[in-house]
Amino acid sequence: MNPDVAGVLAMAEDHHDRVAGPSRKKGRIILGAVVAGFVLLFVWKLIEPGRRASRMQQAIRPGMSVADVEDLLEGDHCCFHQIRSGDGWENVPREEFMEGLADQTAGAPAAARLWIWFFGVSPRRVSFSVEIDGSGSVIKATTPHGWD
Repeated sequence: MNPDVAGVLAMAEDHHDRVAGPSRKKGRIILGAVVAGFVLLFVWKLIEPGRRASRMQQAIRPGMSVADVEDLLEGDHCCFHQIRSGDGWENVPREEFMEGLADQTAGAPAAARLWIWFFGVSPRRVSFSVEIDGSGSVIKATTPHGWD
């Protein structure tokens, strides 16, 4: 065998032995940390909508205006503006909702509500509703409910 080739092969075998030990261990540690990070992020995204909904529901007080409630909204959410229609609720655009409130009399029973949804990792979603009286003030907020 040519001495130059033998030297190159010896260097390659020596390099292979050095890389196989500590580098693989380091790679496994890095991979484990990345996987753990993704698992923690997934779990956090599962529980966060419920915490946000509870915080918001606790911040809503009777007598607040619709605008005050909307100012509290944050994060991934959806707010449905609904008016009572027959025996159910009908989703309407915000402008129509606000006009409907302006036409009602103060102290009238709840004929409008905000149905607020908070989203997390699919299929996690949490919602609650805020009942609105005829003057556009909050009557009450229901308890948050998880839909998964």
